[in-house]
Amino acid sequence: MTDYSYKIEQTEKDVKNAFTAGCIFCALTFLGIIASYLIPEFNEKLEIDFWNLIDVFLIGGLTYGIYKQNRFAALALTIYYIINKIATIAITGKASGFIISFVFIYFFVKGTVAAFKLHGIRKQEVIDEGLPAPKKGLATKVLIWLGGIVGVVFITLIVIGLIAPDTKVLKGTEISDEYLDFVYDNGLLDEEEQVLFWYSDGFFSFRDGFYLLTRNQVIIYRDGEIPPSTHIPLTDLKYFEFYDSESEFSDSTIKLTLNNGEEYSFPVSNELGRGQEFFDRIALQNDIKVEGIE
Repeated sequence: MTDYSYKIEQTEKDVKNAFTAGCIFCALTFLGIIASYLIPEFNEKLEIDFWNLIDVFLIGGLTYGIYKQNRFAALALTIYYIINKIATIAITGKASGFIISFVFIYFFVKGTVAAFKLHGIRKQEVIDEGLPAPKKGLATKVLIWLGGIVGVVFITLIVIGLIAPDTKVLKGTEISDEYLDFVYDNGLLDEEEQVLFWYSDGFFSFRDGFYLLTRNQVIIYRDGEIPPSTHIPLTDLKYFEFYDSESEFSDSTIKLTLNNGEEYSFPVSNELGRGQEFFDRIALQNDIKVEGIE
């Protein structure tokens, strides 16, 4: 007779290790969020924001699923972790913490394999012992359906995050070659003119709309307008205003007023305080009267 208790005990060790790794991953993510708000330099480096709290709840829920030896929760956390790391590398261009990431992946993969093994062992035990097959309760079925829906939504958000423009204002060295090539290839700037700040509020593509600052001008680009680009020399500015939304979840607005009375406005993200930096840099470029500041 097969000793199922021994097989289950040996396999459960890998599941427990995956559960421990999930707890550590969840705790590190949460501590990172706290540190990002207490230490501005930390936030600047890791680019962690409030939305990462969603990660904490998701990771915590899947980790609890592993604790309950749910094979789909283990598989979902493994896939989530791998996609999360790939997305981070794609967005930041940095592959830091590779060894630590490999350790987490190792334990998650082993835990997932073990969870599926446990399911097979228990199923075979039921057949061999002639025991009644366990029935899934209503709560379990609801959780499985909700888990599937959350998984689809999450993967969709990951895909959008990979193809969508960066959500913060970018400084010169951070601006991707793709963005700059579009600007130079379409004659929006001479290649000798350096872009100091860049922001795009496009949802799927930066081409939907972007705003940039050089030493000589502000360029507002909106696809669908004729012409799509508006060039505003800094020497033509009379004054400008900064309308702070006071929230990281909605853009602030910079309003420019020219000497001839024309007015232009464009959004800037508040993430990392970059919107304010964009505004301040315009003031540094020229001796311009800032609305409300003498």
